Order: sequence, then C-alpha cells, then structure tokens
Amino acid sequence: MNGEIEVYPTKQSLIDRAAELFVTIGNSALSSRGRFAVSLSGGSTPEPLYRLLADRHRGDLDWSRTYFCLGDERFVPPDSPNSNFRMINAALFEPLSIPEENIFRWKTELGDPDLIGVDYEETLHEVFSSAFDSVSDVPSFDLILLGLGPDGHTASIFPDSAAVDEESRNAVANWVGTMNAYRFTLTFNPINAAGNILFLVAGPDKAQVVNKLFKGETAEIPASKVKPIDGRLIWILDEPAAKLLPPAAISRVAAR
Repeated sequence: MNGEIEVYPTKQSLIDRAAELFVTIGNSALSSRGRFAVSLSGGSTPEPLYRLLADRHRGDLDWSRTYFCLGDERFVPPDSPNSNFRMINAALFEPLSIPEENIFRWKTELGDPDLIGVDYEETLHEVFSSAFDSVSDVPSFDLILLGLGPDGHTASIFPDSAAVDEESRNAVANWVGTMNAYRFTLTFNPINAAGNILFLVAGPDKAQVVNKLFKGETAEIPASKVKPIDGRLIWILDEPAAKLLPPAAISRVAAR
C-alpha cells in the first residue's frame, strides 16, 4: 500500500478533509495551469463531499474553470436512480450551476457498450489535446477521486474483469461477470498519470481489503495497481476502515 495514509474518526471528518484537499489541489491547478481537471467517483461515500463542496466551499474555487469527468458509470440512462451522473449532477453540478461544456459524462444513451467506451475515450483525447493543450496520449488529470470496494475494486475495475489488465486504452466498457452487467471505467493509464489521486474509504467492511493492501497481499485486488507515475497518492480512511492497520503505517491521525 503505497502513498500517504490519513485516518479520521468519523466519515464526516473524512469528508471535511477531502473537501479541504479538493479545494487546495484545485486552486493550485488554477494558479499553475489556468484550469482544474478532475475525475469524480460515484457511490455513497463521496456524495456528502459533493454536497459540502457545493455548500460550504461554494466560494473557495473558480468553478467556471473547473472541468469534470466521471471515473466510471453504470450502464443505465443518465436520469436513472442508479446513475453516477445523476447523483453527482444533483449534489454538485446543479447547485453550483456548472456549465454543460465543463461536464463530460459517459453517453450511456448510445446503447452499445463498446461505442460508449470509445466515445468517452475520444472525448477525453479531444478535451486534453485541444482545450488543455496536452501533448500526451494519456489524459493527465489534476485530481482523480477513487473509492474502494470490499472486493478490492476501484472505479469500475473489478477483480477478474478485462479492465484489470488493459494497457492500451484510457476508457473502456468493462464486463463484470459477478454483476452480469457492463460498467464503464477509466483504466489505470489515466489514473496513474494524475497529479493527485485521492482514495476515500469508509466503513468496517473495507478493513480487510485495506489490511491486505498494506501487507502486500494484492494478487486479486485491482486497487493495488494504482501507482502514480509522478503524482501524489493519498488514502483518507475513517477509523472503522483503518482498524486493522498498525499505527506505524499511518501518516496522519486526526484528533477526535
């Protein structure tokens, strides 16, 4: 388990810290590059982060120069209750009146999984090569938010799925046999090219996989392949998720 490990007593204090880092990283990117490119994660853990950013931190960042991608998505319409986009849109984009041209979602309405994956990959290439003047074939986000499943998946890169070993693509449709469904996900190429990677991990059901990552027992844990090339990796955990870690492994422990 590489990177910095920070532990907070509650999920709310974890979210508070994540918002602080989000704003700090965003303002640094705006100062140095004139824009802030971030990939957001879905799920229940980051939703309160998005609501907090849209409320308490509304005035702390230039949202007009912040550009959002989604690290993964379910194969559902964008207005489905199960859509990552719908959740993030309601919690963050709409409250902050983020312009549509600053939001890049998976076009699940295209219907064909492979076409959806290719379309998103082409969108990323166009945005980073033209709008952001990037010369690399791999998108370089200023910040990527990730979660961690009890099975070790991150984004929608699940154990025993093809995306685990994908090396040539930046975004793919990923068949997940355990769910009998397609998911759409960034691959480890853009994830590891990011300037900052922030894992948000909460709950006692994550303790076992966190401990395995720390011990190096990672053979079947996709999240173990998150290894930034030249960026910063920060794990923010609540105490239930970190309960099996030895104190020496933790970089920062928040006071109660």
